[in-house]
Formats: sequence, structure tokens, C-alpha cells
Amino acid sequence: EAYSSDPVCREQDGDFLLSILEFINSCSAEQIRLAPEKFISVCKSFKDKVMQLQVPIQGIVPLRTAIRKLQASSEQLTTLHSDYLLLCLLAKCYKAGLSILDDDIFEVDQPRDLFLYCYYGLVPYDSCVYRLSLFSQ
Repeated sequence: EAYSSDPVCREQDGDFLLSILEFINSCSAEQIRLAPEKFISVCKSFKDKVMQLQVPIQGIVPLRTAIRKLQASSEQLTTLHSDYLLLCLLAKCYKAGLSILDDDIFEVDQPRDLFLYCYYGLVPYDSCVYRLSLFSQ
């Protein structure tokens, strides 16, 4: 019986991820900004689930989309930035992390978000800059 319940759980996990993915892709940025805490909570649950399933690469594009929809401008640091960079690290997709690291950040709501952004952002940035320096020699 334990064997038969495992595929059901994985199927439910897949359905959950698909539902969140569809929600992130189809929701309106204006509506998100009316209730950002709820949207952030959903996105963090999504991040937690892809980490639990050990498929962080599946969370990269949806979280990048969520960040762009949540931001009022590209200069705003959101709580999701550090989650996105963490998934990039775990998936070893360092170049994907550069897509948000290249933005100039001037608006920070929570210092903790900035610290985690810098902490998780260092590896993707450092890795890509190091590789570029190798190619230019």
C-alpha cells in the first residue's frame, strides 16, 4: 500500500507545480500588486516544492516571471529575488541568475532580502565573470 501511495503523491506534486505555473503565467501584474503578500506566499510554496522534489531547474523560469510581475520597476528588490538566485545555484544555472543580477537595485524594502540577494548572487556572478575572464585571455 505504501508503494501505491508514492506515485499518487508525485502525481499530486506535479499537479500542484503545474497549477502554480499556470497561475504565475496567467495572472495580472496589477492584481498581484493589490495582494503581494499572498502572491509571494504562493511563489515561496512553489520554490519549496521544487526544492523538495529536487528539481530546482523547473522553478527558475516561473520565479523569474513572478519577480517581473511583482516588481513596480526593475530597480525594486523583491523577496523573491533571493529565492530565484537560490534555485539558480541549486540547478547550477549560473547564467540564468545574471538576468536579475544585471538590474540596478535602488529600492529595498527589507534589509534581509538585500543580504540574501547579495549572498546568493555572488556565486552566479562570480562564476560567469570568471569564465568570461578565461575566454578573454
